[in-house]
Amino acid sequence: MGDGFEVRCVDLTDLAAQLDKRAGVLAGQVDDFAAGATGRVETFDAFGVLGACRGAAGQYHSLAARTEQALRHAGDVLRADATTLRTTASTYRRADAVSADAFEQIGEQQQTTCEDQA
Repeated sequence: MGDGFEVRCVDLTDLAAQLDKRAGVLAGQVDDFAAGATGRVETFDAFGVLGACRGAAGQYHSLAARTEQALRHAGDVLRADATTLRTTASTYRRADAVSADAFEQIGEQQQTTCEDQA
C-alpha cells in the first residue's frame, strides 16, 4: 500500500473484545479485593496496640475503599476504550463504503462516456 496507511477494522474490534474481557476479569478481582480488604480487620493483629489508639483501622478501611474505587474506575476506562475502538472501526467501515460507492460511480460515468464516444 503506497504512502498511506491501513486500518484493519477486524483488529480494532478484536482488541475491543480483549479489553472488555480484561475489564470483566478485573471486575471479579476487584470484588475479591473488596471482600477481603474491607472485611473485619483485627486491629491488634494488623496494627498492634498503637493502631487501635490512632485509628489505623479506620484509615486502612478508607484507603481500601479508595483503592477499590480506583480499580473499578480502571475497569470503566477499559470498557470505554473498547467502545471507542468499536466506534472507530465502524467509522472506518462507513468511510470505506462511501469511498467505494464514489469510485463505483466514477467508473459508471466513465463507462457511459466511453460508450457515448463509440
